Amino acid sequence: MPAGGLRSSLMTVTDAPTLRDRKKQQTRIDLVAAALALFEDRGYHATSIDDIAARANCSRRTFFRYFDSKEDVAFGDGLERLAQFRSRLEGSAPAEDAVQDVCDLLREQTLAFTGDPVDQATVELWFREPVLRRRYTEIVLSWEEAAAAYIAASRGTDPESDVVAQIVATALCGVAKAALQAGLQGQQAAEATLTNGFALVLGGVDAALRR
Repeated sequence: MPAGGLRSSLMTVTDAPTLRDRKKQQTRIDLVAAALALFEDRGYHATSIDDIAARANCSRRTFFRYFDSKEDVAFGDGLERLAQFRSRLEGSAPAEDAVQDVCDLLREQTLAFTGDPVDQATVELWFREPVLRRRYTEIVLSWEEAAAAYIAASRGTDPESDVVAQIVATALCGVAKAALQAGLQGQQAAEATLTNGFALVLGGVDAALRR
């Protein structure tokens, strides 16, 4: 992997959080926990923003400091984490093995949502509630666009016309989506789906990319 590529771009240094930062993070965690509990008890559509704020012992105004909508709180910090996939690809120079880079990043992003009970609860909600499933599907489509652009750049082609890059990107992101859903049964299920799914896709990728 050349210097300045995707892997090197992942090496960042963060400052230790201040007390104010920790308090803000705890409030955010409390709001998400309250929302998930209410969604489970009452259902997504029967739960209001006022209900969530009251359960978290904060005001409606405080809720909107952290989330723009009930849909957003259902994703927790998932929207930011999911958006990292696109931003990290777009901020990196394409590598010689761009397809493997995409696989590695998809694996990292997917497994980050498995193993933790809160993450699993939010993911289960995304797949269960139609409005949240549509939002997640939109995110996956943006992943496909970013992955296709990254792969096409490594081939020196236009992603808008490089059908091979588009097909490969869609297939790889489809594996990640299937693995995320499999991860509701545990991290091992997600890992197995990623390994087997990528192997299935990559079996035909080499020949396709040589065309």
